[in-house]
Amino acid sequence: MKVSAKSDYAIRAAVHIAAANGSRVKAEELAAAAGIPRQFLENILAELRRGGVVRARRGSEGGYELARPPTEIDVGMVLAAIGSPLADEPGAPGAGEPGLPVQPVQDVWLALRSSTRTLLERVTLADLVSGSLPDDVRLLAREERLRQTGV
Repeated sequence: MKVSAKSDYAIRAAVHIAAANGSRVKAEELAAAAGIPRQFLENILAELRRGGVVRARRGSEGGYELARPPTEIDVGMVLAAIGSPLADEPGAPGAGEPGLPVQPVQDVWLALRSSTRTLLERVTLADLVSGSLPDDVRLLAREERLRQTGV
């Protein structure tokens, strides 16, 4: 599964805003802190605002803040706000080749979609800020790291 730069940047931006503990964060500060190109960040922030993840305030005291507490915003919400396909993949692929069993294949894609959505909904911005992921998520990540390194 490939995670786009836009998805990664949106999560990084949301985590940095969440880490500000209710203080507003200016876009230029956020771009520098999160390592996100400024223009790209501005577009992402506009989508996060329209998606109800962040609020924006103009002026010298302005900046971005979360629209809700970080415990109430999960990774799936952030990804949905920017239109990421990870947040809600379209339905299972179509009929396929005539004569081949289609339902089991469709069920695999549906299960993958469900698993992805379930994981994204379990991890909140508060979890990411604190570095304390749910135990099952940490276990999955550790198993995948071991698989990738072959250890």
